[in-house]
Amino acid sequence: MKKAFIIIALAISLALPATISAQSADTDSCYVYSYLHFASRAYKAYGGKILSINSTEEQPILSPDNTEIEFATWTAAMSYLTTLGWEFVCIDDHNPEIVSQKDRYILIRKRATKEEAVSLSLPSKDGK
Repeated sequence: MKKAFIIIALAISLALPATISAQSADTDSCYVYSYLHFASRAYKAYGGKILSINSTEEQPILSPDNTEIEFATWTAAMSYLTTLGWEFVCIDDHNPEIVSQKDRYILIRKRATKEEAVSLSLPSKDGK
């Protein structure tokens, strides 16, 4: 019984510093949120654009060689965006910007440092 207690106490003492350091790392970062806007052309789905975090403009999704990528489904676009650090949050079916049934606004988030998050969320100087 004593050995079991010692083993449990040792395991807890070894795990505690890792937990504390993980919590302190989380205080240095936060999430920035945006939307993946997936629209339709007639009956064919296409594309996917990310709404700029600090304006209402949409940015195309770019490949590593800076060419615009179009996706057949929003899930394919989301799968690609996860490789860039974005995470799925939810589909916003109540967004007032929706113009047709095939429009999708998918709320996404990405972890950033607090400094990056502040600079991304402040309005741009040109008012856009």
